[in-house]
Amino acid sequence: MKTQIQLPIPILLNKLYIPVIKYVNGKPTPGIRKNPEAKKYQDLVKIYAIKQKTKLIKGKVSFKMDILINKRKDYDIDAVEKLALDSLEGIAYTNDKNIVEKISRKHLKSKDDKLIIEIEELK
Repeated sequence: MKTQIQLPIPILLNKLYIPVIKYVNGKPTPGIRKNPEAKKYQDLVKIYAIKQKTKLIKGKVSFKMDILINKRKDYDIDAVEKLALDSLEGIAYTNDKNIVEKISRKHLKSKDDKLIIEIEELK
């Protein structure tokens, strides 16, 4: 099975996680939490996935992503990857640990700002 989904490029990339202090047994302990803007993006991805009839793949997965950039400034591929991979977990594949092949390409001066992701079940 192969599926393709088009998504907007996430607004937030450099601050995916926010440092926080948690209290464990009454002692302050450093930790991190996901930025609320990242959570909003994940919710948006769910809406796009439903509209595009994305099907869940339960086996091993090949993940290919094209980052099309027009108006926005250049992005680090790994920042876009992390949020896209996390956002599609449970929607396009059961867990991102099932991804055994990953290809990401960035295209500057494209017509639109968007992500085009192709996910294929591997036998």
